[in-house]
Amino acid sequence: PVQTISAGQYHVHGLTVAADGGTLVAATGGPGLQLWGLPAGRPKDVKFGEAGLARAVAVNADGTLLATTHECGAAKVWDAASGKLLASYHGHRNSGTAVAFAPDGHTFATANAAL
Repeated sequence: PVQTISAGQYHVHGLTVAADGGTLVAATGGPGLQLWGLPAGRPKDVKFGEAGLARAVAVNADGTLLATTHECGAAKVWDAASGKLLASYHGHRNSGTAVAFAPDGHTFATANAAL
């Protein structure tokens, strides 16, 4: 079934669904990350401190970690259940545009808008 889920006033820059199909994650302006439980589409009460403007998001295979890229060029790793920032990396000079986890669930790669 088709369902519309609102991110409120924020632009959505990236989306991913956890492998178990139970969570939709959006990379947004404003809060940076927003989560919804599926299939109901209800917001999950997880607060991501220091998220900032997220451009892309990925969830690892077991759904425990999120990786994000940001307008400032940073890549961040988050605990998906608590919203706690676990690591922050600064390797890009401009906005990150994509992120993906490897099958091992811990290694990830990012891309940016550099020419």
